Amino acid sequence: MYDKKLVSVLVGNTLINAVFALLKEKQPDKARVILNVTCQLNFSQNDLLTKVRIKFMKALLNYIDTGKEYPIRQFLDSLEDGHLKESWVFAFLQIKNIYNHGNN
Repeated sequence: MYDKKLVSVLVGNTLINAVFALLKEKQPDKARVILNVTCQLNFSQNDLLTKVRIKFMKALLNYIDTGKEYPIRQFLDSLEDGHLKESWVFAFLQIKNIYNHGNN
């Protein structure tokens, strides 16, 4: 027997980690496919972190597509958890460096 909620969280985390890894490998099209599949999964209403992580991945993809920093900065500024914000700002700066977008 297994806990379906735990499996759902683990699967969601794995898929979102794969999306970020693909973005770092400059494969946004593959990342987008995995993210779209991830969005179709049924996550628990209580699994807010997974839902917010999905929004962050969407914001990163938007940044990669447009080079515009403002929307992702707005998203990051809306985060209330300081540790989460710090780690995601670091992740964003990695993506910004990889894709060589200027300041927009």
